[in-house]
Amino acid sequence: MKRIDVTRSWQGSRLDRFVRAHIPGTPFGVIQILLRKGLIYLNGERASGAARVKGGDVVAIDLAESDDAAPSAAANTKRRAGKRAVKPSAASPGTARGGKPARTAAIVGREIPVLYEDEEVLVVDKPSGVVVQPGNRKELGSLLDSLEEYRRRSARSKARRAGASGREAAPASAEEPPFPYTPVHRLDRETSGALVVAKTRPAARALARAFARGAVHKIYLAVVEGVPAEEEGTIDSPLAVAKGARSHASPSPAGAKALTHYSVIRKIRGARALLQIAIETGRTHQIRAHLASIGHPVAGDAEYGAPSGGRGGRFLLHAWMIYFPHPSTGEMLLCTAPPPAAMHAT
Repeated sequence: MKRIDVTRSWQGSRLDRFVRAHIPGTPFGVIQILLRKGLIYLNGERASGAARVKGGDVVAIDLAESDDAAPSAAANTKRRAGKRAVKPSAASPGTARGGKPARTAAIVGREIPVLYEDEEVLVVDKPSGVVVQPGNRKELGSLLDSLEEYRRRSARSKARRAGASGREAAPASAEEPPFPYTPVHRLDRETSGALVVAKTRPAARALARAFARGAVHKIYLAVVEGVPAEEEGTIDSPLAVAKGARSHASPSPAGAKALTHYSVIRKIRGARALLQIAIETGRTHQIRAHLASIGHPVAGDAEYGAPSGGRGGRFLLHAWMIYFPHPSTGEMLLCTAPPPAAMHAT
């Protein structure tokens, strides 16, 4: 729990703006998520972002949701900015803030930038049109295929470095095969953006627990048809998912709880709007179904009522930021995937 004393110079300021100034590097959208989840306190009480602070008040921020395994101080936050994809032949390693390796190489077989990487975690910028998991074992070209190729290439590179330094590479276990690089959440085929991948079994378990307890915060960008009447709002319709060859979500009183928060960033040409979106639940097609339910489907998403013919036949939904605790250190990591060119061009 991070405690901040309010000085008189902040008298009358909004709580959300006060918090933003005192945990630099954290996106305003993430702060709004923390407020909605009741993880920011004013004088020991949960408060809204519109609450006003005064000299002598105490603001407390709990980023780890009372999880003793993770530090709650926002000062531990590290931002990982994504870079443009490069061809595999043009790849070169870079250095991220804090001196940790942050490869800018594309994964073999696809132009998939690596936003962050260490021995346990890999965060990639999944392009639109790439399916995370194949529909059947014979289908090739999924992100899992590319991740496996990348794992093998990394293992060969590591073995070569070990040989060049005169060290013996650790012998592979005959009993246990290497752990496959495993995405710990999903993005739809046509949704681009930040995707977290576990490189070890313990990391996969820890990240799965983080998702389950709501310690992972995601912010999306979407271009939608029309302009919402309200500058910001919350969609809380329960969603029921019809399973089949293609899953489809629809609002239904009998559906599962779903919460989607949106704010209008700007109006754009073609009677459209660019929205920033935060979700508190992770239902199948949640953002797409919720936006369609208020009459503003994602541009190009014909399945949910948008006119067909999006750029390249794809719809404009992008996982922009993901904020999560590192599986072993608990350090909060922020990874940002730059919006695709199609969104810049609208």
